[in-house]
Amino acid sequence: MDEETEERKKLTSIEEALRKAREAKSELTQRMKEYDSIMGRIDALYGLIFNGPTPGFSNEDDLEQAVQASISVVHRARTEYSKESEAFDILSRSDRTFKECQSKLKDAIYWATALAMLAGGRTAEAKETSSLRIAHSLAQKAQSLVRDAQQYSAHVRTLENPSIARELPVRKENETEFHEVLKKLAAELGNTYAQLLSERKACADRTADCKASVVEAEQSASDRKRELHELRKATFLDVVSKLKSGEIAEPTESDFEGTEEAPPPSYEQQDFGATVNYHHHPSMHLHLPRLNTLSISSAQNSPMQAQAPLPLPLELRNAKQEHSGPFRQIAAEFVAPPYDVGIGRMVESDNMGVPSPSSSSFSPLNGSTGNHAHARSSGQGHLGFFDSEAGTTPTTPSTSRPSGARTRTRPPRPLPRVPQPNTR
Repeated sequence: MDEETEERKKLTSIEEALRKAREAKSELTQRMKEYDSIMGRIDALYGLIFNGPTPGFSNEDDLEQAVQASISVVHRARTEYSKESEAFDILSRSDRTFKECQSKLKDAIYWATALAMLAGGRTAEAKETSSLRIAHSLAQKAQSLVRDAQQYSAHVRTLENPSIARELPVRKENETEFHEVLKKLAAELGNTYAQLLSERKACADRTADCKASVVEAEQSASDRKRELHELRKATFLDVVSKLKSGEIAEPTESDFEGTEEAPPPSYEQQDFGATVNYHHHPSMHLHLPRLNTLSISSAQNSPMQAQAPLPLPLELRNAKQEHSGPFRQIAAEFVAPPYDVGIGRMVESDNMGVPSPSSSSFSPLNGSTGNHAHARSSGQGHLGFFDSEAGTTPTTPSTSRPSGARTRTRPPRPLPRVPQPNTR
C-alpha cells in the first residue's frame, strides 16, 4: 500500500512538471516567432539600403557577392541531391519488382516440375502459364524502372536484359524438360538482380554524399550571410550615430529640387581625376566639382548654398569623391533596436521542391540578397533604384522600420537622381 502511494505521488509530480514544461514551451515558441519577425524586418531594411553596389564600402560589396556565390553552390548541391535521391527511390521500386518477378518464376518452376512428374494435369499447366506471364511482365517493368532512374542520374549503369524480360517462355508440345529451361531463366534473372543491388547501393552512397554536401553548403552560406548581416549592422549604426552627432550633414530640401527629370543613376567607371561635367537636362548644364559633404544642392541658385554643412569623415569623403551614386537619406532620429544576431532553424527551400537536410530560420536562401545579381547587371543601385518605365521609386514599408514609419505632412519626395556626365 505504501509503495502504491509513493508511486502515485511520483506520477503526480511528473505530470505537474510536464504541464509546466508545456506552458514554458508555448511561451518560448511565441517569443521565437517574435524574434524571427523582428530579424526579418531588420534584414529587409538592410537589404533595401545595401542591396547592389554600395559606393565607399567595398568590403560589403565583396561579401555580398560571396553570399550570392555560396547560395548558388547550395542550389547546385540541392539539385544534385534531388536527382540522386529520386534515382535511388526508383531503383528501390525496381528492387521490389525484381523480387516479385523471382517469386512468380519460382512458382512457374514448381508447376513445371509437377507436370514433368505427370501430376497436376490441366490445373498445373494453367497456373504455370499464369505465373510465367506475370513474371515476364514484372521483369519488363523492373527494366523500365532502371531506365527511368538513368534519366535522373547518369551514374546508373544499364543492366543485362534477362531472357524472361525479352520474351515470354512457352512450353513446347510434349516437352518434359521445361522446368530445366525455367531454372536457367531464374539463374539469369538472379545475375541481373545482383547487378541491380550493386547499382542501388552505389546510388545510396552517392545520395548520402550529396546530402552531406548540401548540409556543408548550407552551413557555409549561413555563416557568410551572418557575417554580411553583422557588417551591414555595424555600418548602418555607425552612419546613424554620425548623423545624430552632427559629424555628417543630413540631406536637405534643396537636395531633392530639380531632380525629377534627371536620368537614372549609372555605376559605370569614369575618370574622376579632374572636374567632370554633368547635366540634368539638355537645356541646363551644371559643372559640379568633387563634393565633401552629404548635403548636395542640385540647383545652382539654391537658398541652402549659403549654409556651411559639416565636413565628412575622411573615409566617407573618399567614397564620395570616387563615386557619383545617390546618397540615401537616413533619418537621424531612427534608432535601431538592440538585438543579438543568431542562427535559428533553416527554412526549407522551395526552389527545387526538395526538403533541406538541415534547418535554420536565418536561411541564406530566404534572405534579401536573392536578386542582387539582377541589380548589379542592370546597373541599378540599392534603395535608390528606379523603374525605367513608371519612373517611380519604391518606398520603405513601415513594417521594415522597427521604430515605425514617420508621419508625413505631404506626399513623399522622390529620391535624387545622379547627374550624368556631359559627353558633348
